[in-house]
Amino acid sequence: MHGVDYIFLLCVVLTTGAAVQGVVFNSFRWHAPRNAADISFREPAPVGTRLPSMAILVPARHEEQVLTETLLKLCQQGYPELKVVAIIGHDDPETLVAAEAAAYLYPETVSIVIDHSWPKSKPKALASALPVVEADIVGVIDAEDDVAAGLCRRVAGEFLADPAIDVVQGGVHLVNLNGPWFAIRNAVEYVLWYSSRLPYQARLGFIPIGGNTCFFRWSAVLAVGGWDREALAEDADIGVRLAAAGAKVAVRYDEGLATREECPTSTSGLVKQRVRWYQGFIQIIRKREWRSLSRRHQLLAMVTLAAPLLQFLSALMLPGVLLFVGLTRSLSVDLVLAAFVPLFVELVALVLEVDALIRLRRAEGGGKVRVRDVFWLVVSIIPYQLMMGLALITAAVREIRGNHSWAKTDHVGSHRKHSEQVIDLRGLERKKVAASAEANEKAYP
Repeated sequence: MHGVDYIFLLCVVLTTGAAVQGVVFNSFRWHAPRNAADISFREPAPVGTRLPSMAILVPARHEEQVLTETLLKLCQQGYPELKVVAIIGHDDPETLVAAEAAAYLYPETVSIVIDHSWPKSKPKALASALPVVEADIVGVIDAEDDVAAGLCRRVAGEFLADPAIDVVQGGVHLVNLNGPWFAIRNAVEYVLWYSSRLPYQARLGFIPIGGNTCFFRWSAVLAVGGWDREALAEDADIGVRLAAAGAKVAVRYDEGLATREECPTSTSGLVKQRVRWYQGFIQIIRKREWRSLSRRHQLLAMVTLAAPLLQFLSALMLPGVLLFVGLTRSLSVDLVLAAFVPLFVELVALVLEVDALIRLRRAEGGGKVRVRDVFWLVVSIIPYQLMMGLALITAAVREIRGNHSWAKTDHVGSHRKHSEQVIDLRGLERKKVAASAEANEKAYP
């Protein structure tokens, strides 16, 4: 064997290792018969049980199209002592009107916090609500989310059943599968992330908290100082700090209780989202707070935070080296056969993805997986990884240049087939003005 052959073989081994690691994490539900049941929510607490107080933080920026319906559905959870806190930027009057519409209908439940920080970001919005939150449990929900009915009671049941739990992470589904070309792959990625990878990592002792449908024991959040205002991946960042503090995280995934939201509606939107996430991971690595974890958990943290890089390299390394070697010299039969090993592992990964797609279709209205769904799942593999690689390179360049600006993901409500309750914002605004004038007349006849 020549030196080039050894390099080729090394690439095969590394690519196979990365593929096997992905399959192991994404197949957690299949490791043991009870795994799927173990990550399901417990039954809600019996009627009459005193439930902990709960506040749900909803940071919203330029979300006037989707925010009102999100807040209304949260108010209809039927949970006692529930407070819904909409966090609105001081320079965003349209979104403020959308929040005020919900507050007008549910004045006892909805409150509004004005975020005066600049430049704007989600962690700064969350941090601005810290002084006004008084609750046993605090959840974070994104402005476009459709939260499953009864979720709050099920979450409370988890905290009541195990007082040692500090965080309950619920599942999230991306449901606009008929969206852009990458929508199906993006949606399948989420299903595997919340139904397999996060539960497995929680069992191993370290997970990056998800960006929404996460519920914290408020005392645990305060103990680690709340959200880092400068973090670009504030969810993963607080997850690292909670893990370092010994917090217990429970991941619960039921298809019927998953929060519904939309994937980015354009290729540029997805790239911007991933640039923010990947740069946030780089920030976490540089902060070195993960160094206070145990050796085993440090390794798991590095595998998690470096996963985008490993995926990108595994997607390009073997094809690139195979092309180079094929153009420069002939390979032995043994080396050619070895090149098929990671392909077989990737086929196993594809089977897991198809299974996730079937489960997602079943959960979202009982639809069957179509041939074109599987077609797009397969043909999008390489373009999707190339796009993730572009996002990773952009994130690294931004970090080197010290550019930490927040790139917001736009939402248009494409995951909502119809609005269950239509809100006339202008009409509500006129009613508020009339009510205010009437009150003034009574006070000063």
